[in-house]
Amino acid sequence: MAFSYDAAQIANSKKHQLRFLVQDTDKDCHFLEDEEIEFTAEIEPNLYRAASTLCSVIANRLNLETDYNIGGLSFSGKEKADMLLKLIENYTRKAEQNTVISADIFTLNQSEAAFSTKLHFTEDK
Repeated sequence: MAFSYDAAQIANSKKHQLRFLVQDTDKDCHFLEDEEIEFTAEIEPNLYRAASTLCSVIANRLNLETDYNIGGLSFSGKEKADMLLKLIENYTRKAEQNTVISADIFTLNQSEAAFSTKLHFTEDK
């Protein structure tokens, strides 16, 4: 199994586009292997539907995680999974609007980008 992400290749690679959309871009803390993303991209040609599927996979994995709070650093798998459900709804809606999305044309607006960055550890305030 492997991990790769190169933002410079995002316009030409569905794998990198999908990894970006689900915000699984950190090699030290990733949820999906390249092979899982490539398999999903192969069986689901719609970019947003594939992103929704991958978000579901991550959410299911997060629901199995144990919550913890260590030295001001907290993690709640259910909370992160619930956040992913909103992305799933958004990507499903986009997939329904666009039956086939070109591999080189997609957008992630600022609120989606800010939202998806919260999928990893958050510091207690």
